[in-house]
Amino acid sequence: MLGVIFSQQRALYGSVGLSILFMVGIFIYVRREWIKNNLNFLGVYASIAVIIIALIFIIFQSATGGKFLPTLYARTFILLNPELLGKDISWAIRFNEVKAALKGFEHFWLFGQGFGASQVTRFRYVAQITVDNSYAYLIWKTGIVGLLSLIYMYFIFFKRGIQTLRKDITIEEKIYLITALLNATGMLLVAFTNASIAHYRLIFVWSALFACVETIARKYD
Repeated sequence: MLGVIFSQQRALYGSVGLSILFMVGIFIYVRREWIKNNLNFLGVYASIAVIIIALIFIIFQSATGGKFLPTLYARTFILLNPELLGKDISWAIRFNEVKAALKGFEHFWLFGQGFGASQVTRFRYVAQITVDNSYAYLIWKTGIVGLLSLIYMYFIFFKRGIQTLRKDITIEEKIYLITALLNATGMLLVAFTNASIAHYRLIFVWSALFACVETIARKYD
């Protein structure tokens, strides 16, 4: 939780928020009888959680000299107002770098320019081998063929995971599959703002996640 807050990545905030809402929905549905019979306890737990969160925010605000909340608000404001994206400097820089990388797209749209392609960004004045959008990165490096190949892998991953969830599997396997599917969904959203699913070393983690889901699926084939 602290890592998510400190990151100040709006896409991460959004994906985590969606994951939390999804998990809350599952909890309410699965434990609906318990909730009906324990509203008082649930209210106490919710109050304690709010107090703890408030204390954390107060500590952060004090430790940063009063800058934490204004910064958090500024980073979140654009996320909640998509029509203002064009006025956000960070977004403008990322968009223009992607635009520059895809210049002449009609000449390399099928197979891309290759993994050795690079550019010198006029906004940060550095040699750039990635752009802050996994999908644009794949088109730049591998073309439409590479992008569709990755999307197909994710499609198979979700298909296998969801099909297996419908079977009579253990509770531990259900927990793992739901976690894996939610993680992948969040990463697909975060991927719009960085190269997380197309370039970084953490791809080994996502690959292992795919392999574990497939292992569970084959167990019940």
